[in-house]
Amino acid sequence: MNCVLVRVDNRLVHGQIIEAWVPHLKIAQIIVVDDEVASDFFRETVIKMAVPSEMVVKIKSVEDFVREALGEAQGGARSIVLFSGSGMPCGPTLWASSSKRSISAIFTMMIVVKGFRPASY
Repeated sequence: MNCVLVRVDNRLVHGQIIEAWVPHLKIAQIIVVDDEVASDFFRETVIKMAVPSEMVVKIKSVEDFVREALGEAQGGARSIVLFSGSGMPCGPTLWASSSKRSISAIFTMMIVVKGFRPASY
């Protein structure tokens, strides 16, 4: 994954993302990481409809995102990763008892285990 921008925003995909960030950063792929959206076909469909058809949109649960991101090689499509941030617990615990995980813990784990670094633009 060639992660150019990580954004925490409850709106997930919205006008500022599509009209400003995508063209400015030359983004080819949007990855939405949210447990609730990943398990809700209607919300997933609405998000995919909001994105131009030439862009790849992936909607992942937090667990699936971490598993796949750690297994991918650096490089690939320029990507924006979007987290909703709602209900995120504070603290270093990656696998919290709730369905939400700490974003900082996810990226700390990715940096330590994979050497993950967001690409510069």
